[in-house]
Amino acid sequence: MSRSTGNDAFKLGDYTTAVMHYTKALDNSNPEDMAQLLCNRSAAKLHLNDASGALKDAELATRMIPGWSKVHHRMGQALVALNLKDQARDAYNVSDSYCISPPHVLTYLR
Repeated sequence: MSRSTGNDAFKLGDYTTAVMHYTKALDNSNPEDMAQLLCNRSAAKLHLNDASGALKDAELATRMIPGWSKVHHRMGQALVALNLKDQARDAYNVSDSYCISPPHVLTYLR
């Protein structure tokens, strides 16, 4: 329930509440769900200008599901926010490598 409540809060732009619900949902989740929750929480933290926290969540999620394009993309977003563009480019390249139809994510670095 906390995950869906977090998603609802995120859609409404209430990122603080979203982070709270994603955090609560992490307590009783399996590794795959945990990775999704961390990725979602990372996105919410980016909206709250907590790039460091967003990066930590994305890094944890990549350890759980290393081949998940979305979480590498999220890591790239956090690295851009931290002005670590070379590392962000690397994260976006990894994200692209896992995509069937790679998005044009490198436009964030221009």
